Amino acid sequence: MPHLSPAQYLFNLAQSALQGVIVFLIFRRRLYRSLPAFTAYLIFSIIKTIFLHIELTLGVSFLTYSYSFYPLELCGTGMELWVIYEVFKTVLEPYDALTRCWQFIFLISVVVLVLANVLWIAYELKTQAPLLTRGMVDLLRSLRAIQVGLLLVIFALSRFMGLSWRSYCFGAALGLGIYAVPELVAMEIRGHYGWAVWDLLNTIRSFSYAVGVLIWAWYFFQAREVAQAARIVPQNDIEQWNHALELMLARKTG
Repeated sequence: MPHLSPAQYLFNLAQSALQGVIVFLIFRRRLYRSLPAFTAYLIFSIIKTIFLHIELTLGVSFLTYSYSFYPLELCGTGMELWVIYEVFKTVLEPYDALTRCWQFIFLISVVVLVLANVLWIAYELKTQAPLLTRGMVDLLRSLRAIQVGLLLVIFALSRFMGLSWRSYCFGAALGLGIYAVPELVAMEIRGHYGWAVWDLLNTIRSFSYAVGVLIWAWYFFQAREVAQAARIVPQNDIEQWNHALELMLARKTG
């Protein structure tokens, strides 16, 4: 059965406390209207951490903990994908034509990443872990790989289009990226070695997630005029691109 030291308990619960402060700032500034997915994800993460730590404190069986851990991880990863989609939508919301094209890019990226993960799982070496555990690990790892791929698409395209990295939604995406990459590595290790490497994986997860939370805190502790909304686009050719795309889409539908 996995266990945590008192220091690890305090470290993880401190992260939840900081997330609680971020949630407070989001509601105080009414940012939940523009960032509903990220707000819901933070609240869910706090509840999940507290619930799992209560189970560890009570010393529940390995099977009981697994029945809680894996569904909560799946829900958390799904909500992180929702946050990523929210970033796509928020960044180009003022530009209708670009939004439609961006959604197409999002869909194509998901399809390509899903196919790559299917091939990855099909051709990798299988371990002796129980079938249920191996299946859940493979599913979580695939979702995490899709998440990392989508974040890379966001950062690459945003840099290409000259959009601001000082917005709240990019802060949310950056924090997820800092956490998702080490988590993907940890999931790969867990898929091969199981709970035998729990302590190492928990350290990786806790540290990388703490860095992500600190990044979120840095963004949301800033004054609103510093962490500007993503709709404030720097001077570039994005308006012309949007207009050209609108004309092209109009011709196709005409």
